[in-house]
Amino acid sequence: ILGASFIAMAVWMLIPDKLDDEEHKPPGWRFVTTLIAFFLVEMGDKTQVAAIALGARSHDVIAVTTGTTLGMMLANVPAVFLGH
Repeated sequence: ILGASFIAMAVWMLIPDKLDDEEHKPPGWRFVTTLIAFFLVEMGDKTQVAAIALGARSHDVIAVTTGTTLGMMLANVPAVFLGH
């Protein structure tokens, strides 16, 4: 399934984007689009697999979830804000 999803994403990336009128989009659509894209891209990432393994070995799942989420946010939020 993971291999097929990588192939599907590669084919999808070959299709050129069509520019839509941004004035017809609701406010905050870029944030929601970025959030969904970030979630899809990070699925199966090695850091996510490491976080799952750490959560499986630890008895404190909330601390592992909090720590991994904060780590990812510290790494990615500056890129999102500075990348525009």
